[in-house]
Amino acid sequence: MKKIKVGFLVDNSEYIRRLNNYVMKNLHERIESYVFSDICKINDFFKEKSNRIDVLLFEKSNKKIEDLEKLLKERQINLVAFENYAEIKEMDKNEIKEKNTPKYVKIVDMFEDVEKIIENIYYDICDEDIQLEGNEFDNSSKKIVGIYSLANSQFQLPFSFFTAEYLSGETISNKKVLLIDMQENSGLKIYLESLGKREGVMGLEDLLVMSESGKISSKRLNNSLSHFENFDIVNPAKDSSVIADLTHDMWKKLMNVLSNELDYEYIIVNFGTRCANFYEILKGCRKLFILKEDSFISNNRLEDFYKESRFDENDLVCEIPLIQPKNKMLDIDKIVEAWKWSEFGDLLRKTMVF
Repeated sequence: MKKIKVGFLVDNSEYIRRLNNYVMKNLHERIESYVFSDICKINDFFKEKSNRIDVLLFEKSNKKIEDLEKLLKERQINLVAFENYAEIKEMDKNEIKEKNTPKYVKIVDMFEDVEKIIENIYYDICDEDIQLEGNEFDNSSKKIVGIYSLANSQFQLPFSFFTAEYLSGETISNKKVLLIDMQENSGLKIYLESLGKREGVMGLEDLLVMSESGKISSKRLNNSLSHFENFDIVNPAKDSSVIADLTHDMWKKLMNVLSNELDYEYIIVNFGTRCANFYEILKGCRKLFILKEDSFISNNRLEDFYKESRFDENDLVCEIPLIQPKNKMLDIDKIVEAWKWSEFGDLLRKTMVF
């Protein structure tokens, strides 16, 4: 992945200082950052001909923009100015941008999600089209960890989060963990909306279109994901019927994109609606966790599942006798936390050995 050089004009701005700290901590593999206390320091930096920056981030003031305009004429630099729009009416924002800001300066609301701001800046500079090769997803790599249930499907998503957090914490190779939600109406859309991670994003449908065409934009690919501290999530389908329409060939192409282009070590799949060749897809998993309930009806359904699927790989399926939280009103995060610090969590950690 291309590395860009970003300058931070701190100039007594605590906001820009914190932004730089965030980049240094979380995005150092993609962004090389430089901190300048004033514009004179930037000019001194450029006295060395080999020095360059791709984008300069600063808090907006008209005087500062005028001074930076001279710098822009000499060197090709993207300017991003942060404005406090907290007390400005939505209808007035565009008018203020047009009147007070040169066209070559990108204005960003400083109270937007920081991760989203930085990601957009990064891909504005180095967006590229990726042409997929004809290689199919190699099932022998066994990167996929499946979650499925015939009895407690409402707990599949929290269990998927638990698995993603655990595997990302256990990973020592610095490779990422990805969660992809294939369960209809799992509640993931509502969860992401509550965190402000769903506005104007793409998702599973877009990834399917890109993988089918073989042409991928790195920016569109990134905009199809939501990023958490330890793992990433493919934004869920806006219409879950696309899951039922998925073919085995489409699935292999999608996995090719996610595993080869993004280099994930584990892909956690929360399975739901059955699609064509569903059992073949399950057999491509490294491990399939089946959440079960000890009841007559549940046991019958599970037995029927095994007969129909004809699974003969005993090391593939791992049954999890699910212990439900006593408080039925807990959200996903609190359920995961409750499992983490319980005997059930200890059992899960012993089970998740590959």
